[in-house]
Amino acid sequence: MTPTPIFPLGNVWDVSAGDLQGESAAIQTLAGDGHLALVSFHDGGLHAFNCVDGALLWSRKQIPGSISIGAGLLVTARRNGAVRNIDLRTGDEIWRTQTSVSDPLVPCIDNDRIVVAGRGLASLEAKTGVIHWTRDEAQFTSPPRVIDARIIVGDSRGIVHALDARTGRTRWTRRTNGALVCPAVGDRDGRLLLGTTGGWFMALRISNGGLIWRWRVGADAIHSAVIHEDRVCFAGNDAVMYALKRRNGHMIWRSPLPSRPIGPPLLYETTLLVACYSEHEGRSVIVGIDVTSGRRLGTFETPAELAVPPLSCGERLALGLRDRSILILAHQSPTPTPAPTPIPPPSPTPTPSSVDLSALAPATASPSPLESPLSVDIEP
Repeated sequence: MTPTPIFPLGNVWDVSAGDLQGESAAIQTLAGDGHLALVSFHDGGLHAFNCVDGALLWSRKQIPGSISIGAGLLVTARRNGAVRNIDLRTGDEIWRTQTSVSDPLVPCIDNDRIVVAGRGLASLEAKTGVIHWTRDEAQFTSPPRVIDARIIVGDSRGIVHALDARTGRTRWTRRTNGALVCPAVGDRDGRLLLGTTGGWFMALRISNGGLIWRWRVGADAIHSAVIHEDRVCFAGNDAVMYALKRRNGHMIWRSPLPSRPIGPPLLYETTLLVACYSEHEGRSVIVGIDVTSGRRLGTFETPAELAVPPLSCGERLALGLRDRSILILAHQSPTPTPAPTPIPPPSPTPTPSSVDLSALAPATASPSPLESPLSVDIEP
């Protein structure tokens, strides 16, 4: 099957924060579920757009904090520990719970459970907001993820924790050489794949935290990886995109990037999209790389610098820019160039050998019978 092309990327729709009533702050977060694009601003404004046509569905004020979408839920977490469930259809609050977790990271929604981590950690019932359990002993630095019934989260000391999702009890811990600041990812073979601020990317056993392999990166690996078939792909702060074998960490390919990545790669079928800083001031660039070979497929330079990492919205890409505008991009087939109108060839110029000389000779009158010498009478 031929992969769906991504490049060239073109603008499907855009909206400026100036078009939103009373919105004057910078963009803080992008979130979405493939149909809905949510944009939060630093002043607490939250706006929901239809990904297809850009229609504004609803707007709410005073909903600051980190936001997350999953399992049909929209969850926000404020710096003071307040966690709220917002109705995705209307923007109305469904419930609010005060937790002991301050400065929370992006919440994790795991079916009927919500996990919030920051200065402390809490697990809540998704339907009601009731707190199941809390942990207060650490400053967690990575957004939590639930993998194989374990909550995986890293702390400021460089320790990876695996907690029982139901009870919050520690299943295992693993000290790394640097803090984990991005969510870990798990594969179907029981591996936990993660990068650290110490310049390593590694695979651990989800069951017990044992080290399977590790790969030395030229700089920090602070963005999450993506998995495709037998490989794991991630972008390092050495401005390189890597593809390693999940089984043993052997490198499949590496592809240079224009500069440091702004966020994690996004996978569209067999195309990796990664946003980077641009060599042009006030711009960012999105690079497309073939996941099988590492070959560069195309680039797109944004009209202004990205304020947050891009967001995947189904077959489209959402961008939040520092000029407070929101763009939705999609593949656009190049306009075919019309074929030129054929010009008939000129008629060939006759050569002297082909000229009918009789046609060029002056016409002469034919003699009449009375003037013919044979009809003259001669008298004797």
